[in-house]
Amino acid sequence: MPLNLPSRTIEPFNVLAFDPGGTTGWAQAILPAHMIVTTELVRLDDIELRTGEWGPEPHHRWVYNLIGDMYHEADDGNVPIIEVVSEPFHYRQNVVEEGQHFRGKVELISAEYIGVMRLACAQLGLTYYDRFTPGEAKTYVTNKKLSLLGWLQEPQYPMRHQNDALRQLVKYLIAKKKIQHPITSAWRVQ
Repeated sequence: MPLNLPSRTIEPFNVLAFDPGGTTGWAQAILPAHMIVTTELVRLDDIELRTGEWGPEPHHRWVYNLIGDMYHEADDGNVPIIEVVSEPFHYRQNVVEEGQHFRGKVELISAEYIGVMRLACAQLGLTYYDRFTPGEAKTYVTNKKLSLLGWLQEPQYPMRHQNDALRQLVKYLIAKKKIQHPITSAWRVQ
């Protein structure tokens, strides 16, 4: 059964997404201008995907440098300037069992990394977007959907921060950039 694929032209994109925290995952999707042929639909294989993570040691400089490196990589004119996406910071207090007593554990480290991202974006004049909560992204872009895209990083538990960055990236491409095909088309083919 043929899919009803949209005829809307996809513009080149370069999105760098983060899952900030003690271990920060990142994912980048690039659709360079030379991969867009007006007579053909864009395929998933046309999108260059990169992922990685740092931590648990401090990695402020690595986050800052990655944004700068990806900004300068786009200088050739074929790759668009990056758009940076991150989970927003929401204060939450985790309760950790320590012996027989519970103590509050405050998680603020992600706020530091978000600050580094915002600083790099401000200095370079880049778009910074942080509207999708972790729960929104995880509910919308499940492991199954990442797997159908061929983008699920394995093994899942050690790679969970990269997968969470991918969720932010995919949600941004669909909700903000309005790109449906080839992403949601891959979800329909099973």
